[in-house]
Amino acid sequence: MSEYQKRRTARYVGPMRNGAAMLLVLVAVAIMMVLYFLDLRMIFGPSLDGQSNAPASRPWLEEDLLASSEEVIDLPKAPKPQLTEPRRMTAAVTRQGAERGTMELAFGTDGRVSGTWRCGYRHGDQDYAYDASFAGNIAADRIYVSDGGVRDRSLLYFITKGAYTQRLTDTNTNRTTREEGTIYVTGWLGPDGSARGLVTITTDRKWSVTYDWISTP
Repeated sequence: MSEYQKRRTARYVGPMRNGAAMLLVLVAVAIMMVLYFLDLRMIFGPSLDGQSNAPASRPWLEEDLLASSEEVIDLPKAPKPQLTEPRRMTAAVTRQGAERGTMELAFGTDGRVSGTWRCGYRHGDQDYAYDASFAGNIAADRIYVSDGGVRDRSLLYFITKGAYTQRLTDTNTNRTTREEGTIYVTGWLGPDGSARGLVTITTDRKWSVTYDWISTP
């Protein structure tokens, strides 16, 4: 091959290689973006009225919904449950199917919500005991969206925050240690008086444990 032919070949092969390399980079970026958004959906769940459901597992992201003691809370309108009289309920708390105590909830006619949670169980040689109290309010403008994307405007959302104490006793040594942290209780109240949601406890927002709770009419 002559020097002239070599130069012509390099002229056309070079850009082709550069174009192929650029295409591979673009494909890789596209794949990474798809995986990123799929991962976000797996972590945060479906949308909640156009917003991320991240607070389902990280409720501190929704602390802006917590009203101050002087703030007037917007009350719900039909088809959401009407708080024309105080409501009280007892809820069963579970984690991965195991019973984790009971929770008492109280809904005021002013939209305020308060409650307590107590739990005791044994795991191996450890006895666990939890005591918690919390308070918060409803958020009437929130709309429930199912995993399938179906909206249910009849459910009323609420969020609360408080403190919990964990006492851990080693049954072999009878030694007890104490831990304190923050508890969030969030959930949805139905028109029939049923409710369900999540209990989230955390010490530093980097670590957290989530429990399910449910209350029937």
